[in-house]
Amino acid sequence: MQPILIVDDEKTNHALVCRAFTKNKIGNPLVFFLDGHKLMDYLTHMHHNRYLPPAFILLDLNMADMHGKKVIQALRQHPLFGCIPVIVFSSEGNAGEGGQCRPNVQNTSLKMCSRTTAFKNP
Repeated sequence: MQPILIVDDEKTNHALVCRAFTKNKIGNPLVFFLDGHKLMDYLTHMHHNRYLPPAFILLDLNMADMHGKKVIQALRQHPLFGCIPVIVFSSEGNAGEGGQCRPNVQNTSLKMCSRTTAFKNP
């Protein structure tokens, strides 16, 4: 089963994501990254390590180390990673900014809730 890659610099959000996926009986393996650099390293070595390509990437927009927009830009410029679906989320009120990250490509953004109800569309 293809993994779902989650990139968020807040470890507390990792637990919320796990609960939401478990509650909704989504059985894909979840692979967490604390920043975009670690995600890009994983993807770069994915073929060599014989990892399955991800089903999609769940990406926090606001990260200190590498902003979500820069992660998306790096993904879209790479010949192998450009087609990986990305869902942008944010705990701030700006999850809708995700639409500005991927022109001419279908885009989805979610607002992260602090309760275990987890996600809602902005």
